[in-house]
Amino acid sequence: MTITEARITRGNGYGQYIVSGIVNGESIKVRTTNSEAFDWFNDDSNLEKHEEAIEYVQSVLENRYELLNN
Repeated sequence: MTITEARITRGNGYGQYIVSGIVNGESIKVRTTNSEAFDWFNDDSNLEKHEEAIEYVQSVLENRYELLNN
């Protein structure tokens, strides 16, 4: 599975975030409440938490892609 342009941004409600990216050429967006992923996705001062956030975002995108295409 190819994931590009993965990111997590603030949503429009308190504690709401949007995970988005391109999975196998298809634009995917998913809502989440995972503030820790939001906090660490772009912050590599703690590599373990940063990598966990990246893995979380990729996993969410892969799961949504699978749901939409099966």
